Amino acid sequence: MPRPSQFDAIQTLRAQRVVADRTLAAATLAVEQAKRERDRLIARGAPRTAVDSAVTAYGKAVAAYVDARAARLTLVDQLAIESAKAAANLQQALSLFETLEGDLPIALFPVRLETRYTSASLQIRIYPDAVNIKAHSEGLTETEQVAAKAYWQAVWDARLPRIDDEADPGFESDEQYRMRQQRAEALWAEMVKALRAPRAAFVVRVMRPLNAALLDQPGVPTESPAFPDDVVTGSRLSAQPVASMLPDRFCAIGYAANGKIAFRKFGTVVPDVLAMSPVITPGDPVPPQQAESPFSGESAWLTDFAEAEKVGMGITIRKADISLSGYDLDQGLSRLVVVGIDWTLSPNDSAAGIGALLEANGASGGISFLPIGTATNNTRAQGAGHSPAFERDPTQNTAPAPVAAPGTRAIDALRIAFGIRAEDFDNEHLRNAELDESELSGHMLNALYRALAGNYIEEYWTRADDDGVSEDTLSAIREHVTSYVRPAGPLQPIRVANQPYGILPVIAADRYTPDTGFEKGLDDLLKLLRPSWEGNVNKVPRFDGTAASTNLLLRQGPWAQSRSYREVSKDTLGSAVQDSVGQFQHELRMVPNSVFMQMVAAVQGVDAVNAAQLATLAISAITVRPDPSQLPTTLPWVQPDAEVATREAAPDTHLPDDANYIQDLADALDAGTDIKGATAQLRKAPSLLAGLLAYAVDQQADKAAELLLHQVLKTRKPATKTRRFGTPMTIGIEAAIDDEKSFGITHAGELSTIKLDKVTGDDSVTAHAVKQAAAVYKGQDVRLTSWQDLAFAAQLKQWQIHSPRHTRDLASVRASLDALKHRTVGELDWALRTTLDTFDWRLDAWLTSQATRRLARLRAGRDDDNQPAINHGIHVGAWGFVEDLKPDALGTRESLGHMLMPSMRHAAAAAILRSGYLSNDPAARAAYDLDLSSQRVRAAKAVFEGLAQGQALAALLGYRFERGLRDNLLGARITTFRRKYPLRPYGLDTNGNADDSPSEAIDARDVVDGVAVLEAGNKAVNTVPSAERPIVQALVDDLSNLWDAVADLSVAEATYQIAQGNVDRAAAALSVLDKQTTPVESQVGNSPRDGVTYTQRVALLLDTTATVSSAWASDALAVAEPLLNAWLAQLLGEPTDFVLR
Repeated sequence: MPRPSQFDAIQTLRAQRVVADRTLAAATLAVEQAKRERDRLIARGAPRTAVDSAVTAYGKAVAAYVDARAARLTLVDQLAIESAKAAANLQQALSLFETLEGDLPIALFPVRLETRYTSASLQIRIYPDAVNIKAHSEGLTETEQVAAKAYWQAVWDARLPRIDDEADPGFESDEQYRMRQQRAEALWAEMVKALRAPRAAFVVRVMRPLNAALLDQPGVPTESPAFPDDVVTGSRLSAQPVASMLPDRFCAIGYAANGKIAFRKFGTVVPDVLAMSPVITPGDPVPPQQAESPFSGESAWLTDFAEAEKVGMGITIRKADISLSGYDLDQGLSRLVVVGIDWTLSPNDSAAGIGALLEANGASGGISFLPIGTATNNTRAQGAGHSPAFERDPTQNTAPAPVAAPGTRAIDALRIAFGIRAEDFDNEHLRNAELDESELSGHMLNALYRALAGNYIEEYWTRADDDGVSEDTLSAIREHVTSYVRPAGPLQPIRVANQPYGILPVIAADRYTPDTGFEKGLDDLLKLLRPSWEGNVNKVPRFDGTAASTNLLLRQGPWAQSRSYREVSKDTLGSAVQDSVGQFQHELRMVPNSVFMQMVAAVQGVDAVNAAQLATLAISAITVRPDPSQLPTTLPWVQPDAEVATREAAPDTHLPDDANYIQDLADALDAGTDIKGATAQLRKAPSLLAGLLAYAVDQQADKAAELLLHQVLKTRKPATKTRRFGTPMTIGIEAAIDDEKSFGITHAGELSTIKLDKVTGDDSVTAHAVKQAAAVYKGQDVRLTSWQDLAFAAQLKQWQIHSPRHTRDLASVRASLDALKHRTVGELDWALRTTLDTFDWRLDAWLTSQATRRLARLRAGRDDDNQPAINHGIHVGAWGFVEDLKPDALGTRESLGHMLMPSMRHAAAAAILRSGYLSNDPAARAAYDLDLSSQRVRAAKAVFEGLAQGQALAALLGYRFERGLRDNLLGARITTFRRKYPLRPYGLDTNGNADDSPSEAIDARDVVDGVAVLEAGNKAVNTVPSAERPIVQALVDDLSNLWDAVADLSVAEATYQIAQGNVDRAAAALSVLDKQTTPVESQVGNSPRDGVTYTQRVALLLDTTATVSSAWASDALAVAEPLLNAWLAQLLGEPTDFVLR
């Protein structure tokens, strides 16, 4: 379906808006420059004509800025009008989806949804997420350009040789030479602290000298740094956050409890760019009495729902919008989905826009690939994988290299997934670009394939009356697993600013149409398995707001990978690894819903799996017959710790050089002799991965030998029908069989003792096949292709064309061993666990592989010369959803709002107090109903200070009471109250005798006992005539409020200290109330001081030749400091320019 007629007009307006953005940025800079010049002239006392000229120039710059912003807003409004014409009603809006190119994927970015029920409607608010927000200025400020030039000059200078001759004018001491070498590093550190690492790196890259490649050559650069002359000067105000690449409009779809659509409603058109903060204008600040609300104009939608509806970021559902008969909004929704697509962008423009957005994020908030398993939250065990503080830490960030590094596999995968051209996304913005965990996962899947999936499909689940699955199908399954199945997803997770994201290809399962016979078989299988898998989803603990579910979830660990495995006792035939493998196979056979049990059942044509149908499958004898009732000691997953053999080695360590079992396996394959003996020995290694890899290599070697034998038989006797061998009863070295012209074997393992005349020479069939595979690996460029390689698969698989069929899988395993052997224990650990999960319960990884395969096919294309190429372009949109949405019962709320605290310590104390308030009876809640307003805290702290100086609480309250009497012209009543409520001096015994011990403070006297007045209450008020009682009552109430403030601050301080584990200090805080002891200094009211403290020092380089105008008088100070006097005269200007009134 062709695009609407408005499409071309929208493209024209969008191009004009880009120009308007640049004009606005230039106008913003012009205002700042004009303001600086005006202020400079005024500060130096320039002549009136010069100042007036600068003021005029500033006014013109401001006017130009206002016009530029208005022109930009006009273009944005015109874009919305043109878009609205194409979707005047619901049917037209829905038809716009049909205008999109169906052979390209859609990138859906997440949005945050907020909902509110009113008496007759459902209000839906939509907020863009971090990935859609741009806060970046492409232009560099003058200061940034100077800093970057200084940095590159320092890099250049560091390459200069040192002059050791003290007589040479260029002589450098050791300290001077060291400082020169470290100057670039110091300048980079200053830029990181001032600009944050993402911006600092962007500035350095933009100012990278055109001849920076000289730094990659040895020796001293032959030229000075040649800085680019096309750098755009900009203002930091141009980096105000805006959201872009949003859908043309959002559609809200509500699903009732029965799964049917209750309503579908489109919002209004979303602007091309959307303000995400109050707009800060350049120039002089507007006087407060004339200033508008910060959330007005473009940013009004952030706080005003009516304005949000006008810009498409708010949708209201009313009764008239409901299309489902019998449905009412009060019934709630099982799911609310908000989704939208931007049909106004061409696929190439969408891809370029995403690339530009990622680049902008990389230069502002930062963008990085995340290692699998990165912590997203702070816990007691470990901190989060990223902190904003990292962006100002020079030790966490390295400066850009003189020459841009080439792209990596992870970057290529990201570009291919989004259809972004290399020129539209600079890979230098991405940190951790070297991560290739998807590749690591593929190599682990390939290396262990024969030990896990290969044997299950080919041997253990084959009917007795059939040869089983064909070799072509087996090869297709293996290739699909190694290329498209990724338990952690096919793309590396990324972090944009502070927000982590996973990138996952998906397809509509119920609308998926396979392209090949293999894909249809896989789809049929997954549809068979999906119901049983989904049936267990509801058993997963979920957070429902109750304390029980919260505690249960907090006790659970991550579920994305295996946490444990079962083992059985050892016997004389093998190690615990062999037994655990046998147990793994045994359990798979006995569990009806096991993935591979049902997989093979589907391959055999069984539509549904049950016990009776499974009984028809002739299951071969498994390798080991374990005793499932025995559970021996723990076996490490990857590598035992050097000190405790049953404990896993540290995640950041590597396999020891002298005991690297992966290297040993590779060496055994390269040697090609006694492969079964070598693997049998390695199977006794004390880790699960070592045993599984040895078993996998052993089985892969047997498979290579079997294929070689079949090939020989078909060559010599083409009419002979060959069948697969059975599975050995045990794992180990079989008894030798005499070499004869005719022989009988029962399983492939026996081929390690058979020689074929004129084929294998002195080697056994197995050894010969292994040597051939090793030769293929050494002589060919053996590669394991992944999904992003599909376009170039024919080129990358050339090695297979030149290799015998029986050697290919074993050669690829050899390549995978090389890829795994130098990985850390942590990387191997998660790769092993997720691989085991993939072949056990991770049906979601197989479902995702369908989408990955489809994405790879959509991206594989050809260029104009009919050469393999990537199909670029994508559609862009956004989506969000809410589940189990329903209105709260009348008079109830699920949330009482947020507690905004200045620090985590304050938040913990507030949470404790709130829990105490909610947990107590209404009568007892007053103790936790605290008022810590600033006025009350200041008054309570004043009391604490008096107590700390040795004054009694009664005296402090008495002073306050008497001061109140004087302020209200009732000073004559002070004597009356002193007589009625006299203060008993501290230190007197019951007989009135004073204590002779020394004291650091003089006790208060001649003051009312404020505590006694407070306790007397109405009796104290009645002491004075009725006309004066309201005033005295207010003073007594003031004492009561002050004492309440002291109590509130004491309870808050005690709770604050308890939250930090300071029990003694908490007790001291509360003792003020009951024992009136000397209080500790209150900390709960202090703002946190978590920032970095540093000292700024300014050095002035004064002109020694400067003179002072004769208009300035000379005195002793001017004679003592003539340079400083001349500098001050220059700053102030001529004294005749000043008029003092």
